[in-house]
Amino acid sequence: MTARGENVMRRMFVAFGKAISRPSWPVGGALLCWACLALAGRAGAADNTWTSLGPYTIYVMDDLAVDPSNPQTLYASSSGLWKSTDGGASWMRFTKENGGLSGNIFYTVKLDPSNPQTVYAGGSNGLYRRVNGGASWTLVKGLQNGPNDGPYFFFDLVIAPSHPQTLYGQTYRGLLKSTDGGASWTKVHPYELRATVHPLAMDPSHPQTLYLGTSNSASGKSDGGVYKTTDGGATWTLLDGSPKNGFISYVAVDPSRSQTVFAVADSIYRSTDGGNTWTAFKPNPKSAARVITIDPANSRTIYASADGVYKSTDGGTSWTRLTAGLPSSQVNRFAISVSSPQTLYAGVSFDGIYRSADGGDTWTKLRWAAYPAGVLARGPSGTLYTSGGYASAATALYKSTDGGVTWTVLWGSPSSVLAIHPSNPKILYGGASATALVQKSTDGGASWQGVSAGLPTNPNGSTYALAVDPSNPETVYAGVQASQGGVGVYKTTDGGASWQNVSTGLPSTQRVRALAIDPSRTRTLYAGYDSLGVYRSADGGATWTSINAGIPANTTVQTFAIDPSRPHTVYAGTSNGIYKTADSGTSWTATNTGLPSNLKIHALTVDPSRVQTLYAGTSEGVYLSADGGASWTSFGSGLTSKSILTLNLDPSAQRLYAGADPGGVLVISTAGVGGRLLADFDGSGAVNFDDFFMFAEAFGKPASGASAKFDLDGNGAINLDDFFVFADRFGKKAQ
Repeated sequence: MTARGENVMRRMFVAFGKAISRPSWPVGGALLCWACLALAGRAGAADNTWTSLGPYTIYVMDDLAVDPSNPQTLYASSSGLWKSTDGGASWMRFTKENGGLSGNIFYTVKLDPSNPQTVYAGGSNGLYRRVNGGASWTLVKGLQNGPNDGPYFFFDLVIAPSHPQTLYGQTYRGLLKSTDGGASWTKVHPYELRATVHPLAMDPSHPQTLYLGTSNSASGKSDGGVYKTTDGGATWTLLDGSPKNGFISYVAVDPSRSQTVFAVADSIYRSTDGGNTWTAFKPNPKSAARVITIDPANSRTIYASADGVYKSTDGGTSWTRLTAGLPSSQVNRFAISVSSPQTLYAGVSFDGIYRSADGGDTWTKLRWAAYPAGVLARGPSGTLYTSGGYASAATALYKSTDGGVTWTVLWGSPSSVLAIHPSNPKILYGGASATALVQKSTDGGASWQGVSAGLPTNPNGSTYALAVDPSNPETVYAGVQASQGGVGVYKTTDGGASWQNVSTGLPSTQRVRALAIDPSRTRTLYAGYDSLGVYRSADGGATWTSINAGIPANTTVQTFAIDPSRPHTVYAGTSNGIYKTADSGTSWTATNTGLPSNLKIHALTVDPSRVQTLYAGTSEGVYLSADGGASWTSFGSGLTSKSILTLNLDPSAQRLYAGADPGGVLVISTAGVGGRLLADFDGSGAVNFDDFFMFAEAFGKPASGASAKFDLDGNGAINLDDFFVFADRFGKKAQ
């Protein structure tokens, strides 16, 4: 090493040593040498790979099924049907394109006990069957009540173990039976089923014997309880002593002692004489029970869901609460492996799936194939918001305050679209539905209130786009569609207290898909429509004009991106590629070189420091343009899903976030993201020793004011974690 180099290294040691030398820190030569090795060894590291952040959660867990011959193969039904072959480490979603499975909501998934390669999935579109592990699903026929009725909603299915052609189906039109594998069905129970799903269980030793849990069918009637048939559904008996007050959520038969039957209502009811008499007990006297599962190898071992998960090893007399790795939330469904009874799965609504390999002593949350991130918004200090769910199912809004490491669900929150106040991140606006078409939070999403005065008030409306005026955040625009009250753009100038329809010149037949405000001329707005292209207002929404020169007819505009340094330059992401204008929309030009043909563009963002750099979230992944859209290349590797719904760029942290369908939130961190290289504190264009000395002086200080830029991981402190980030950047140059 040259004398100059030795002097530089000495200065580095001294500066860093002074910064971290304090009585509570055991600093010595070993730490300093290790720090230098970190700088030297990690300086060349670069991360151009997408990483999943979750949230690894789920809407409502309706059913779980484990292959009896392989505990690593697991099916889950919820808002979609999923399969894992590695114990939940990774998941595949079945779709219409992936095997012909239609529909988003599935209530049940069952495996043929005589041939687990044959799988049934029942949901809002009826009952599907997949035979012998085949690639395609077939809709089971015979479930139409009339030529115009459409498919039955299928809630549950029971398959006779020794006669797999005999099926019992729980539908919203009653309990049906098929003896020919689903070719034809007959109704076998006279109860009146409303919107409640009723559980069904079969005695595996006597498949003609079934138990059906019901609730009272109509006001004033006392016909709820547990019904039993011993002749395959020809006749039924309401069992005296079975729970009759309240909803019966689960019924199970002991696989080794078929006279022992369980019914779960508010308490767990057990009968040891085939349902003639019952006794009630609770794992937790203060909490209602939900579901149970019985160990197939030892029926004295029972797992129950109450306010958490409980285990009994004496048939239900005494219980122990299982807490290691489990949430306190209610488990909706259990699954237990026949071939490996120590392996259990627990599905928790709005949280995910948990796995235990030791009989429930410890649990691990699985990296669930995260829901589509239809909403992706970013606040300060690593705060992220994202939605979870599908369009045809209820969705939820999730929040992370640590950059996606952990997530919490915001109960009662909107989730179709979100906008954050530019100067007060605690104020959020969300698109809702029904009578509260817009909701507002003033505490970062912890609570929400409807702010819909002046908006249409009908049960079939929704808000698809929101935009907050950056110069006057009390002014907000909402793109609303309502079956009664109109379609168009509404405006508030008092933070949502009142709204006015500002749709003069806008069509009234299609929904607004996107809204954007020119940041330099905030009275200039752009609206993107279904099949009708782009409209512009130059007077704060008072009047609108169609500006579609160069955009083909019947084009749906789904997103906008405005060049922050040249606001006349606007990009429109459409159902047929990307279009660019340099004159505020007077004329548009297609800018799709390098993109696949007929590509759907869901999201666009411009790097604010490198305005020629754009990112596009598409139906085929993320694409990058470094020349203002003239040409595009695929960006990054490791995407778990090609369908990217949303993008959000954090240039200061050099991170690009993407919302995938499925896959949730993904992030890529690279020197190519952001106009200024992270850790280039002096703006020289490279991370070097000068930046290190600045970092060393700030080390250990509060991350506020001028020191905030040294908090490289955004955790509020300037510490060794930031040093590691600095080490990763050391020696790099801005591109």
